[in-house]
Amino acid sequence: MRKVLMLSLLVALGLSACEKDEVSYPYSYVCYVVTDGTLRVYTEKGEVHDQDIKERFYNQMQKVISSGAGEDTYGELVITYHNVSDITIDGFGERHDGKAYKKDDVLIWEYPYKLKSYGWAPYSSLWPINYEVLPMPLTSGYSEVIEYNPCIFAKRSNGRVYLPMIQRLVLSYFYSDNQPNVYRTQDNNVYDYSFHDQPEFYMTENDTLVVYEYAIEMKKQ
Repeated sequence: MRKVLMLSLLVALGLSACEKDEVSYPYSYVCYVVTDGTLRVYTEKGEVHDQDIKERFYNQMQKVISSGAGEDTYGELVITYHNVSDITIDGFGERHDGKAYKKDDVLIWEYPYKLKSYGWAPYSSLWPINYEVLPMPLTSGYSEVIEYNPCIFAKRSNGRVYLPMIQRLVLSYFYSDNQPNVYRTQDNNVYDYSFHDQPEFYMTENDTLVVYEYAIEMKKQ
């Protein structure tokens, strides 16, 4: 009798766990708030810790993010799950049927079409799932090209789902000693600071690199 009761209890617990894990489709993740992040400043001599300098760059970054202008904004993004792997990606004025993947704590939302690139951003730590490296003719000036399905990356942490974002600002005096060239990029990725230890990472005197990492929270509905 005791064994029967124990077996019944285990079955009941198992059913309860299954019910808890059930997912009702469809459901969506919608961008709804930008959270504050971490800003770091670098020069040829290393990381800058002067709070006044960091505050100035921080205010510049906030103006760019709050403007939400152009194709770089993720404010209108909606990801709809139809099942565990089939999704619809609504955003940037387009709608696509894509695929969803999960790798550790990263959700990967993949577009159905392919793009080509001559290399990944060296400071990125997240990469597309599906890609192929193809040889290029010598006349092209490149040895190879990467053909890949572009992705949107999200991370899960303590019940949160958010898009990791990088605002990167480079003030370079490489071509001029008087007026810097300004390069600004925005990436949906996680910054890999080990890139600074690589030979490809190079800064000339008076150059400044600003890295601002923040998140766009996703709301499930």
